[in-house]
Amino acid sequence: MQEDLAALKKGQPPAGFQIEKRSEKEVKPAETAVPEPVPQLQVSPHVELGRLEKSKPLAGARVPSLPSLKISGQQPIGQQPSVPGFAKPAINIPSVAGLLSRLGGLGSRKLLWGGIGLLVIIVLAVIFVFLRGPSEPEVTVSPTPTATRTPTPPATSFIEGVFSLYSTVNLGVGPDVFGQLLSSINKEVLVGGEPGLYKIVDPQTGQNYSFNSFMSSALITVPAEIKPFINQSGIYLSLAQKAAGGYSYGFVVKLETDLGISQALSRWEANVSANLKDLFGLDIVGAASINFLDNTYQGVGIRYRNFPDPLKTIDYAAVTATSGEKYLVFVNSREHIYRIIDNLK
Repeated sequence: MQEDLAALKKGQPPAGFQIEKRSEKEVKPAETAVPEPVPQLQVSPHVELGRLEKSKPLAGARVPSLPSLKISGQQPIGQQPSVPGFAKPAINIPSVAGLLSRLGGLGSRKLLWGGIGLLVIIVLAVIFVFLRGPSEPEVTVSPTPTATRTPTPPATSFIEGVFSLYSTVNLGVGPDVFGQLLSSINKEVLVGGEPGLYKIVDPQTGQNYSFNSFMSSALITVPAEIKPFINQSGIYLSLAQKAAGGYSYGFVVKLETDLGISQALSRWEANVSANLKDLFGLDIVGAASINFLDNTYQGVGIRYRNFPDPLKTIDYAAVTATSGEKYLVFVNSREHIYRIIDNLK
């Protein structure tokens, strides 16, 4: 009050009492702390070995370093890409010189290079084998054996397969054909009585004698009704050693069919002894029987006629082999026809 009065005395207005309005006060918002932006770490997705570069650490950031990994006696050959927050460890790869030094000098160096060379050879061999493919089969050429006088040809029919002594002979045919045959072969193969078969080839034509051509050359008359039953591919002469000594002989031909042949042969019996006497060496004047008689062996019907010499006969039969093939057999002894039937059956 006193101040106001003093002011009035001086002609000044009183100071009075001033009340500040709350609304007039300037309200300042509180400052909010803004965090510093963290720098983004860019990591290259592609790292080329041998060309890595060191990355710089973040500004203001302390990155703890890891101890370097070192291998004794080796030199580092490259750096690994850095990772944020970690130091790049140094990895040392052993050098060839270091390896050679540790392996023991010159001797180990030779061993190392020898191993490398061996590995290269093995790899090349494997590649060669796979690229070459399967090898072609080797063909062995055997020398051609020298042809003998009586070679054994491969079997072309059942009868040729069952007679191990079968062979082919070039021979001129006449009434004495069996005498020529005995002088042309090795008779030792007949020891034991096993019959041998010989296919006769005409030396002039090089062709097998057929039944008809053989009989014609041997001056033997064969009835016309017999010929259609005979397969004309060839005729086999047969020789066998007799138990009492000497040799028995005859012939075998393949039949086209045996239906009706028994009747045709029965009609030939009236003349067959005279027709075959020279070929079989028979004395028909002193025959022990006038007609042919019946015999049976292994179910096969045999017709025969004996002459003064019991070892000189005519025995014939139509034989069906186990293969189904049918053969006509004419020989001049009983034991001979038995052996042939044994082979065919």
